[in-house]
Amino acid sequence: MAWALLGCPHVRSLVPVTCLFLLLGGCEPQPRTGPFKEPPPAPTSEDSIHVGPLSGKIDGKEFIGKSARYYVDHRPGYEKIDVKIYGVGSKTPCGDLDEPKPPSVWLRRVGAEKVTAEKTTTTVAEGGKWQVHYQIQDSGYWIGNGDANALVVTEEVGPDLKLSGVLSACFRDTTGSCVAGEFAASFCRVSFDEPVRGTEAMERPKQVMPFAAPSASAAPAPSAGAAAAPSASAAPGKEPRP
Repeated sequence: MAWALLGCPHVRSLVPVTCLFLLLGGCEPQPRTGPFKEPPPAPTSEDSIHVGPLSGKIDGKEFIGKSARYYVDHRPGYEKIDVKIYGVGSKTPCGDLDEPKPPSVWLRRVGAEKVTAEKTTTTVAEGGKWQVHYQIQDSGYWIGNGDANALVVTEEVGPDLKLSGVLSACFRDTTGSCVAGEFAASFCRVSFDEPVRGTEAMERPKQVMPFAAPSASAAPAPSAGAAAAPSASAAPGKEPRP
């Protein structure tokens, strides 16, 4: 699928301007005219990629990656890692973006296993380990493209939880969109891992970490026939106050 009109619910199209609600005067993204340009093959080595932030052109407009973050989803059946590189900055690594709804380049890998140091290739024809997309706002609606020839080079996540890498990607669209360069993404919790109250947004509980699914208590089970010792601090029958 070359284009998806994300602002029109339940509507997808292989043609960038098709939207069912156009007939009713609803969605009105600007048309992309002209034939699709086939992207060049991805480079075989990161040595040909310039040193510096991810940059290039998306949909005919200049793009420079100014902030990046990644999310790890451990939900059964939804395991994945998303890396989002935005064309605007943010005051804190996981805080609000400086501008709403900026253009972005994003990567997705199925599976929540730890990211290792590796080099992978994605193609329009066959896909790859990492999906490579961009998305932009057009007349108030999101338009995305996920057809790319790309080289994705990742480093192993360090103690600071940063996910760094190098990307070169060219997309099959009407403008010949291409980006290349480096990124360093901060780990951020997905929305359902965010605290409801009582915890600052940037405070990371020890049990919420990337690549570590929630697990049962590490304490060994009591031996057969032995009664569990009651906790001196526990108050039976009472729930802690929120």
